[in-house]
Amino acid sequence: MIIEFTLTNLLDDIYIEGIVINFRDVTEREKAIRELKLMESVITNTSDAIIITEAESYDNHGPKIIFVNEAFSKMTGYNTEEVLGNTPKILQGPKTDKLELAKLSEAIKNWQKYETTLINYKKDGEPFWINFTITPIANEKGWFTHWIAVERDVTEAKKLELEKKLLAEISNLFLEPFSLETILSKSLEKIIAYEEFNLAEIWLISASNETLSLTAFAGITDEIKGFYLENDYFKYIKKNQGLPGNVWKTKEVTYWEDPANHPEYIRKRLAEKYELSGMYGVPLISGNEFVGVMCLGLTKTNLKHKISINILQQLSQVLAAEIIRKKLTIELNKIFTSSGDLIIIADLEGKIKKANPAISAILEYCPEEIIDLPFTHFIHPDDEEATRKEAEKLSRGESILYFENRLISKKGDIKWLAWTFTPSKDDNLIYGIGKDITEKKNLEDILNKSNRLARIGSWEININKGTVYWSDITKEIREVDEDFIPTLELGISKFKEGEHRNKIQQNVQNCIEHGIPWDEELLIETFKGNWKWVRSIGEGEFLNGKCIRVYGSFQDINEKKLAQQKLLESNERFNIVAKATNDLIWDWDVITGNTIRLGTSFFENLGYKENFTKSDKSLWTNLIHPDDLERVENNRNTVFEDPSKTYWEDQYRCKRADGSYAYVYDRGYIVRTSNGKVLKMIGSTGHQ
Repeated sequence: MIIEFTLTNLLDDIYIEGIVINFRDVTEREKAIRELKLMESVITNTSDAIIITEAESYDNHGPKIIFVNEAFSKMTGYNTEEVLGNTPKILQGPKTDKLELAKLSEAIKNWQKYETTLINYKKDGEPFWINFTITPIANEKGWFTHWIAVERDVTEAKKLELEKKLLAEISNLFLEPFSLETILSKSLEKIIAYEEFNLAEIWLISASNETLSLTAFAGITDEIKGFYLENDYFKYIKKNQGLPGNVWKTKEVTYWEDPANHPEYIRKRLAEKYELSGMYGVPLISGNEFVGVMCLGLTKTNLKHKISINILQQLSQVLAAEIIRKKLTIELNKIFTSSGDLIIIADLEGKIKKANPAISAILEYCPEEIIDLPFTHFIHPDDEEATRKEAEKLSRGESILYFENRLISKKGDIKWLAWTFTPSKDDNLIYGIGKDITEKKNLEDILNKSNRLARIGSWEININKGTVYWSDITKEIREVDEDFIPTLELGISKFKEGEHRNKIQQNVQNCIEHGIPWDEELLIETFKGNWKWVRSIGEGEFLNGKCIRVYGSFQDINEKKLAQQKLLESNERFNIVAKATNDLIWDWDVITGNTIRLGTSFFENLGYKENFTKSDKSLWTNLIHPDDLERVENNRNTVFEDPSKTYWEDQYRCKRADGSYAYVYDRGYIVRTSNGKVLKMIGSTGHQ
């Protein structure tokens, strides 16, 4: 407790005749005084600006300032004398938020405490961000007499906040379905608004890495855009040419003051016309990849020192990374939309989320129709189990490098596709590419059926791996099971010992060492002990002069070989008959016109030394007398046209070697198909 006392001399007072001492408790008063002194010290020494204004003189300009502390002067550049009697409006400028000022005015009218953050301006015109709180001050009677405002410079914090917002907005622009040029132009507009540049441009490196091309530009006004509209011819720059080319070379943020008078600036006339005071060149680099250059132009010289190099560097990294990603996205979209292969994106449950336009050509569905349909919806019933087993790899996070299955189109057609699937852990999606191999599979099917009918199989020897492959038909010819694993030694051992085995061994060796192909008819013993004639064809594949594989075909020609042997035996008997007669024995193939003639006596009797054993129809037409030819051919054709006729005979004159003619008697038996078509005629010709 603090006691204050007063001594009063009343000795002369006839009623008191003494000294009066009065005591008063002044504890609260002293406490208030100390608090006032402390407050004065705080106001004087704080780094926050303090403004005290009147309360009752509010008008359209605001309450008048009656006190500011030293921190206010340091913050704004105004001294005390310059602001006393003025209103806080002296600190406002073109970028001060008008909406926020209206809210502040409303709070003042209602004597309410209010906090806000907005742009103020220093005495030299430099903008800065402040956070301030205004509080009404009341006297002991509760009457509001003053306003006190505590202001803090938050420019750096606000810049960081706005920088993050700017970078985020630019990144979001790249997610929009616009062209790269449009996105870059919109990004430049945001950058211009943020840092008070007057114009901006982006030059991107060409695919050949030989030039920079002007890809996007923006101006603070339509008039400034004339800088580019008048400069339409100036679209490409080489390294070390102009500001963009210089930045391309140095890979550093560069500032050129007064471009109109800079010795290396190319667009001097335009720089002078549009009063450019300076221009920044910012390399766009992501990691080690150079993407291009961003140029930013100024028309106010005093702005140069206020531009944040940090934000320019951040813009460089963000723009470069987003440009690379956007270009990749554009390229992938081009592949996605133009690819003839079916590309699908599905979730981990197998539901299709997206398909490219190729689905219309392959499966006859529109891409929108199949959204959220399960992949199994399209699979041929006979392939469902095999597809399900293959899909288990995807659930384990493994890729499917190659898999064939059949899908059913919207119209019910069967389509063969060869698939590659890759699961992505990042987005929990499965990416698949399917190539339409329907035509290939149909051709393979026809080939397999043809090979099966012709009994032609295939085989291969992989020299590097030391493995041997036999096709299914080759295994059938060899009479082994489908799961049989062949070897080179075992395969050769089944050729007949001696000439046949030695020949195949030598052929394989010559092919591996010298690249000599072979085509041989050889005898083998099947694995069931049966003997067969086969036709073995082989050739080698070489890499860097070394044989890496030998491959070929393996045909069952046993029936053909046996038929040839029977034919040889028949021909021998035929020759014996021909030798025993003077007649000419002949076999005429009506389809090809070729004729086989046996017997030498007939031509010898006509004086010919040559034995025309095989010839075409022209020999006969040259030997027959011209006057007889038409009649004989007409008679023969009449017989041919009657399916019931199987025999033909006629007489005509045949030319001797000396040019004279001899009469001959010709006859033959006709061989027809089941529907009566003539195939051949076999007969004999004799002298009369």
